[in-house]
Amino acid sequence: MKDDSALRTQSVDDHVPEQLLAFALEALLTRETGWVDLVPALARRFPHAEAVDIAIALTSAAAEIEHSFVPSSPSMDAARHGYKLAAVLMLEMHAQRLQGRPVRMAGDLLEMWHERPFLDLG
Repeated sequence: MKDDSALRTQSVDDHVPEQLLAFALEALLTRETGWVDLVPALARRFPHAEAVDIAIALTSAAAEIEHSFVPSSPSMDAARHGYKLAAVLMLEMHAQRLQGRPVRMAGDLLEMWHERPFLDLG
């Protein structure tokens, strides 16, 4: 019988640069407005990261906020915004792939991500 306690399950965010995760967490916690421009800000800061890593970093930062603060904390809004941005980003990347224009690197997000008037993150 195998000892499963020795097995390590690799987390999805294990390959995401630590600086990207830290920047996403700090950005979510310090912003009060301007949520939509967070994706291009991350892409400009980490243009050589994989584009999907931006969504993973936003999701991981949002999860960390939920884990670190009580549910009634005003910081929960930051977690909600992080999850929303990650979801919209993944949908945008999927749409680009379906159109034959896959987005691979974070720097490529700058070409496809424009302010979305339909995206109400308030």
